[in-house]
Amino acid sequence: MRTLVLSHAVVSALALAVTLGMVSVADARGTSGSSTASITGTVHTIDAAMRNITIKTSTGTSVKLVVGQSTAITRNGVRGSLANLTLNDSVTGQYKISTLAAKALTASGPAVTRVNGRMSSVSLAGGAVTVGSKLLQTNANTRIARNGQIVALRQITRLDALVAHVATGTNVALDVVADGPQESEVQGVITTIAGNSITITPSDGSTAVTITVGTGTLIEVNDAPGTLVDLQVAQAVDAEYDPTTFVAFSISAGGETEESEIEGTVFGVDTTAGTVTIAPTGGGTNITLVVNAATEIDVNDEGATLGDIQFGMPITAEYDAATLLAKHIEAGGSDD
Repeated sequence: MRTLVLSHAVVSALALAVTLGMVSVADARGTSGSSTASITGTVHTIDAAMRNITIKTSTGTSVKLVVGQSTAITRNGVRGSLANLTLNDSVTGQYKISTLAAKALTASGPAVTRVNGRMSSVSLAGGAVTVGSKLLQTNANTRIARNGQIVALRQITRLDALVAHVATGTNVALDVVADGPQESEVQGVITTIAGNSITITPSDGSTAVTITVGTGTLIEVNDAPGTLVDLQVAQAVDAEYDPTTFVAFSISAGGETEESEIEGTVFGVDTTAGTVTIAPTGGGTNITLVVNAATEIDVNDEGATLGDIQFGMPITAEYDAATLLAKHIEAGGSDD
């Protein structure tokens, strides 16, 4: 066992060295032996609580940097803080190689206004979310990061502290950065309801989970706001909950809609219309699915948005057969 652990450590060290080497060749500036490096790319994710920023290059290489009080941050020529940076901004970061501590971050992007607060309401079907007192609109291109991970709109909770950047002159959120408690998810069917406790039998055959509906639990039934009394035994549900207390953050219950699945390759992506077209494996008519901010998307085993899906990628999608709204999309390959 000890030999395996040591081997894993060596592999991890080599992987880090290769990553830094790729950054150094493609994006870094400086001289050999320098203690600092530079990376140019886009802001992929931000973890506000841990004060981390992940920068991804055009070749797919990424580096997670620690942002400290001394980090000089500039966006569109104006000095600011980590909260001023918008996901998908173009950015160049100078950092100390030994600690991955950012010395300077220079970013540019569209003009935005910042909205801070907690979520008081959300419509997964319509993509509208209220942050503080502001009603914002999300779409398929809205990049959402929660605790440093790209997530879907349905994974934001009422306990999260949110920072949204809104395109100037509109209510369209270009991004939402959330910081909140850890969460678990269960998808399945309600088997019992006793008071404010709900038992869900997971669709993957794992052990049933009993969650509690609290005052802050967000409930949607058939894509409309609901309450505990609207939930029924045998309903299909998707619930996010605190893995320690089992208090539900959100519960989304479906009706009689029929879900379908398709496997194939990406034939087209329209980020303006918010659609992805799939050529089915084995032939047949192409199918175009609608994508919104509530669609869970994974590209190469990482959380992503519609714009990350590329032509020709292998793809699997679960969708509503009536509305053609994609619920979950997996595209690309595995890093395993």
